[in-house]
Amino acid sequence: MTSWLDFEKPVLELEEKIQDMGVALGDFDLQNELCTVKLTLAEARAATGPTQLQRIQRAVTGALPDFALLTFGLLAIAGAFWMAAGLFQFGRRMLAEKA
Repeated sequence: MTSWLDFEKPVLELEEKIQDMGVALGDFDLQNELCTVKLTLAEARAATGPTQLQRIQRAVTGALPDFALLTFGLLAIAGAFWMAAGLFQFGRRMLAEKA
């Protein structure tokens, strides 16, 4: 686990470089009388994991084949029951005609 010192060390090193640069600019300023330097220091965000949209996309893509097989299986079972009911009625009609 990283501590705050690990994060603070690079910032302190950068601050030291900026101060050294200021001293060098002071020498430059004596020669040219005026010098303006604009520096911007920005923190970058640490690398993050996948976004919510990427997680949803991965979940849907992974689950789609399973849902397709489940739907096909349920339709096959419903079709089998429908055919069995039709054959049962056909058999009852045939028995009723013989009697």
